[in-house]
Amino acid sequence: DATQNVDVVQGEAETEAPTPAPTTVTDAPATEAPVAPATEAPITETEAPVTPAPVTPAPTTPTPETPVQADCQSNF
Repeated sequence: DATQNVDVVQGEAETEAPTPAPTTVTDAPATEAPVAPATEAPITETEAPVTPAPVTPAPTTPTPETPVQADCQSNF
């Protein structure tokens, strides 16, 4: 979708005036920059539950601590 929008903007800029066309090109990467962190956010969320997973087997020996840590993980 982002690439399609960029093409449309460039097409409009070219029809209006050839000079502003390069300005829209510089704006295109600027719009891509904020999109990158958005994709990183869900990645960190998926990594977060993965890290506590190996922590759970460690406290398997002490039975009372196991439910407590499970609650802590659910809070996170």
